[in-house]
Amino acid sequence: MKLKREVKRLLMKPEYLGLLMHKTGKTHATIVRWLQTDYKDLQLPQTVAIIEEITGRSRRELYEL
Repeated sequence: MKLKREVKRLLMKPEYLGLLMHKTGKTHATIVRWLQTDYKDLQLPQTVAIIEEITGRSRRELYEL
């Protein structure tokens, strides 16, 4: 299960990246690395919930199946 390309681009925008960093407590470098490498922590339930909250999209809209 990988994030869709357009979702990755959206999350790389400063306003979304900042929210993701704040809500996960991770650094800029960590979040960027996660997005670039489809890191497994992007699939954790708490991270998925944060991404859903930030983007306003459902899991089905966020991830490739």
